[in-house]
Amino acid sequence: MGGMCNANGTTDQFPGKTSNSFGIYPGRIYNNGSYTSITSWPNDNTDRTVGMAIDRSNGKMFFHVGGAWTQYGNPNSGGAGYSIPSTVLSGTIRPFVRSPHNSSTHVNFGQDHTFSGKVSAISSPHTDANGKGEFRYAPPTGYLAVCAENLSSSQNVPTWPLTAYGYTG
Repeated sequence: MGGMCNANGTTDQFPGKTSNSFGIYPGRIYNNGSYTSITSWPNDNTDRTVGMAIDRSNGKMFFHVGGAWTQYGNPNSGGAGYSIPSTVLSGTIRPFVRSPHNSSTHVNFGQDHTFSGKVSAISSPHTDANGKGEFRYAPPTGYLAVCAENLSSSQNVPTWPLTAYGYTG
């Protein structure tokens, strides 16, 4: 389960439970406790790598599963995108990931396309528009990885390093 929330969102609930967050689950997008079906979600379990591209300026989100863009379209070819609720976009926004029912979730913001060795390495990992990151699937043209090098000082870059840490427990 992944998504995003604003500064008023709480991370002690699942993404999409409140109006301050939205979440992506297999076949559904949740916001404020309600969901919209993702009709193009694959039925097999071959590759559950979910890629998200956020266009905050236009309030749109695009995502793919295993490299195949969903019915919301591909931002490279003018897809319509999923309209992110304005309640989520207000103020500071942050990624929000939560693993359900004793399962695990591996997240890559560009640090490792193998998800800590959970999937096989590919010969030429992809990078973002600035040449940053290491991704299994190509980010859309013009999109940037979430990393300190891609954030300007006017975007309130935290003083602590933007480093991903694994958690088991």
